[in-house]
Amino acid sequence: MELRKVLPVLLIVAITTTGLLTYIALASGDSPSGQSNGHRSGRSEVLVETVQLPGAVLVGAHRGEGPAVLYAYVAYGQRHTTILAYAFRFLGIAEVHNRSLVARAGALNTTWANSDFKFIRHEGRPIGLVMFFRAEGPIYISYQEPYEEYSGYYEVNITLALAAIYHPRLKETVFARLVNGDNSSLLVYDIRGGIVLLAGFKVEGWPDVGPEEGHLALAFAIRLRARSWIGEGTDREKARVVWVSPFCGSTRPKLVGRKCLIRGTFAFPNEALVRTDEGWAEAHAYCLYAVRGFTLALAIAVPKADAVASPVLASRG
Repeated sequence: MELRKVLPVLLIVAITTTGLLTYIALASGDSPSGQSNGHRSGRSEVLVETVQLPGAVLVGAHRGEGPAVLYAYVAYGQRHTTILAYAFRFLGIAEVHNRSLVARAGALNTTWANSDFKFIRHEGRPIGLVMFFRAEGPIYISYQEPYEEYSGYYEVNITLALAAIYHPRLKETVFARLVNGDNSSLLVYDIRGGIVLLAGFKVEGWPDVGPEEGHLALAFAIRLRARSWIGEGTDREKARVVWVSPFCGSTRPKLVGRKCLIRGTFAFPNEALVRTDEGWAEAHAYCLYAVRGFTLALAIAVPKADAVASPVLASRG
C-alpha cells in the first residue's frame, strides 16, 4: 500500500518548545527509506528527516536553537492510520543534596548548536534518527542559600543526544473513542512495532561549589499527542485517542497520574560514567518522574563529578 494513499496530504503539528510556538508541516511522498528530506525554509529554519519502515514512517523535525526534537511515528494499515507525535526536550540541570536544591541551570540560560539528523542503522537499514546538541558559551547557574554568592556564568560543557529508534518487536496499545451520532464506541488496537526514545548526555566542568556528595539531575520532558483514523480510503472516520500505553521496559517503574495519553512503563539504564583520577568508572544513577496531563517529566540523577556521562556505553570488565 503506497504511503500517499493512506496519509493525509498535509499534517500540521503544533507544539510548544523552548518558548516558541513551532509549526511543522509533514507531507507524504515517495522518498526512499533513509533519504534526507531536511530543508531550511527562509526564516523558519526547519529540519525534517523521514525513515520509511514496514507499515510505518518515522519523522524527525527540529526548529530553533533549543535542545528539542519532535518525533512523529505514523503507522498505517488496512484498518487504521495512527499518528503518535512526541515533543522531546531537555529542560536543564539541577544540583541536589539530601533532597534540597543547591543550584539550577535552565536550558535557555545558554546558546546551543545542533547537528542535522543522523540516521541510526541496523544491518545497513535506517531504523532511527538522532540529533546532537552542544552548549555554546557559558551557562548561568543560580545557587540557592547559603551559596547565593556563587551564582553566575560558568564554562560548563554539555553535550546531548535525543534519539528515536524503531523496534519491530515492541508495540503500542491505543485506546480510541469513535463517535457516530449519539452513539460512541471504545476501540482498542495494537500498533506493531514501537518507538524507543533515548536521551544521552555528557556534562563536563560543573563547578565544585556546595556539598561534594551532591547529585546532578538532568531534566527532560516528553509530550505526547495522538491522532487516529479508522477504516480505509474515503470510508475513514476520525477517532479521538484517549490513551496510549507504551512498551514495557526492563526497570518497569510505574507511571501514575491524571487521565492522560502516557501510561505504562519505560526502560531506564540505572548506571552512569564518572571521571575519576584513575579514569572513567561506573556509578549508580536513578530517575525521578511525574505525569501531568499529556506530559511526562523525567529527571536522570547522577553523582556530582567533574565529568559525568549517561548512558553507560563502556563494556563491563
